[in-house]
Amino acid sequence: MAAIGFVSLAMGIFFLSIGAWPVFGFFGLDVALLYIAFRINFRDGDIREHVVLDSQDLSITRSGPKEERHTHHFQPAWVKVDVQKYYAQAPRLYLRSHGKSVTIGDFLPPHEITQVAEMIDDALARRRTHA
Repeated sequence: MAAIGFVSLAMGIFFLSIGAWPVFGFFGLDVALLYIAFRINFRDGDIREHVVLDSQDLSITRSGPKEERHTHHFQPAWVKVDVQKYYAQAPRLYLRSHGKSVTIGDFLPPHEITQVAEMIDDALARRRTHA
């Protein structure tokens, strides 16, 4: 950010010196918008989801950038793994049971969403056969 800010300041001063003073403000605006974009990206990068399957429970714990936590619990015998594919959008992974639905993995690329869905579905199938 410092390098981008320095280059923008130098270019802005150059344009200011040749009389194109409005350009100077736009260089500052570019740096400010880039800074905001980086902050949003780093904040969203702190989202974590933990999926834990044991003999009695499937739990999904989502923790956010401000350390808030949300936990959802399902009975493993009744969970349905559902990948919804939408035109021109990334697929979404849902875990559904008894009218309750939770979306997980929204931050994952599309090919990983299908891999995670298959892993969860396989784990649930193994658990059902051993129960």
